[in-house]
Amino acid sequence: MRDNKTLLVIEALFGGAYVSLSRGYFFLMLAESGYDARTLSLIAVVSTLLMVFLCWIIYERPYLVYKNVKRKLVVLSLMERLSWFILPFLLVKYGLWAVTIMYGIAQVLTIPVSMLIFITIYGGYSEEDVRRIVGWRSAASLTSTLTMQVFTVLVFYTLPSFSKYYYIYVISFICGLMSWLQLTLLKIPSNGVPWRKVTTIDVEVKSGDIFIYLTLLLGSSNLLGMVWGPYLVNVLKAPSYLYPLISAIGTLSGAIASLIWMRLKYNYYIVGLSITSLVPIFVLTLSPQYHLLISGIGAASYTAANFIGVLLYSRLSKVEGYAKSSARLVAANSLGLLIPSLIMYLFGLDYSTALIISALMRFTALIVALLTIEEVSPLPDPRVKTYSRIIYATGVFSYRMTL
Repeated sequence: MRDNKTLLVIEALFGGAYVSLSRGYFFLMLAESGYDARTLSLIAVVSTLLMVFLCWIIYERPYLVYKNVKRKLVVLSLMERLSWFILPFLLVKYGLWAVTIMYGIAQVLTIPVSMLIFITIYGGYSEEDVRRIVGWRSAASLTSTLTMQVFTVLVFYTLPSFSKYYYIYVISFICGLMSWLQLTLLKIPSNGVPWRKVTTIDVEVKSGDIFIYLTLLLGSSNLLGMVWGPYLVNVLKAPSYLYPLISAIGTLSGAIASLIWMRLKYNYYIVGLSITSLVPIFVLTLSPQYHLLISGIGAASYTAANFIGVLLYSRLSKVEGYAKSSARLVAANSLGLLIPSLIMYLFGLDYSTALIISALMRFTALIVALLTIEEVSPLPDPRVKTYSRIIYATGVFSYRMTL
């Protein structure tokens, strides 16, 4: 299992570069090609609807992922990397409709891949080991991301034409293959991991509250990542190479912060969440020269906010089952992007309004954490449990009303 730990960290080292390049510049590529915020929102809505639907299927039928974990992980992760690789070529040759379809396929493939990696990590180690693995994977991922973003700054600066995206996606694919190679070397039991768990109402409530928290937090992050680059280039008229530089600063800050936060107790994480709640407002109100500082502070604080949900899910997964926990975690990310993207598309909102929505989602996540997550809340336990049940019940009611 020690070899698996090393392979998982190396996988994250190459995977961080692959993910940052393939996902990080997709919407900027579309914006520079002349597509507006509403078009970008439509693409996000189509893909996230498919993602949420797949998460629901796996949540209801967890046996779909718990058997033959390695075989599924190897095959699906390779398909995912191929899907992301061809996006810029499809855009030039076939236009927006082809990119929308392939982007949806690529995003859908990330669902089972993310869940299978979750099962591999959380199903094979203790909570303390998971905390170390997640911390080192995060640091490794962010370090490689930083290297690629420095490379991207040079590419954007020297190649102002669309051809720069070809270079970015080719390098992304190479890094993705190196990441995929580590997955093929993992030693995972062929009989999978247990998935039938009996949960109490308290576990269900806590898991539901963390799901609401992560939906808001990850949705805010997805939305911010989707519009920050286009807002910077199209609204503030900053040069396009500034955004990769901003991303590089954030990556360096996040890598260092991961190693610090993983050594601290949960109750310190609320400080990071409080700070990161202000980041979308700073992006909206401050001029481009301050965005480098915003990125550094925002990434360091966001790392703590993300750790709150991810690490607590590792604890709950021992009780409610790894497949269900992974489905919740990935669904939170998908649903968090679907809601604001759908609002943007239906009402034709611009980039500035999207940043305001991102800020509101983070402030709401902060309130949910303060009221319901006892590990970080300053409130007494009985009061936290009361608020936790109220927010959980509200979430369930909203879900049923939506259906």
